Amino acid sequence: MSSRELRLADRPRRQYRFGDFTLDTEDGFLRHGSEELTLRPKAFEVLVYLVEHQGRVVSKDVLMNAVWPDTAVTDNSVTRCMLEIRRALADESQQLIRTVSRRGY
Repeated sequence: MSSRELRLADRPRRQYRFGDFTLDTEDGFLRHGSEELTLRPKAFEVLVYLVEHQGRVVSKDVLMNAVWPDTAVTDNSVTRCMLEIRRALADESQQLIRTVSRRGY
């Protein structure tokens, strides 16, 4: 192994597990069991932000500033990402990501 490979091997992986899902922020994938699920890049970034800030209510404004910095986007961009994420997670009942009325997710 090269010194670079050793350094990479020594770094902790940034993986999150919830239910049967694995979110790997290092390699950029979401898996359900052994099946890799496809998310558009911005939807993936929204999911990562929500997972890394779990236990807190995250407003749409905060998500827009975090995922689309220096870009003018509408609430619809967040809404579309959330729809895609919920479909991938089969979370129509909001057991994994809950909408808090007028506050965020």
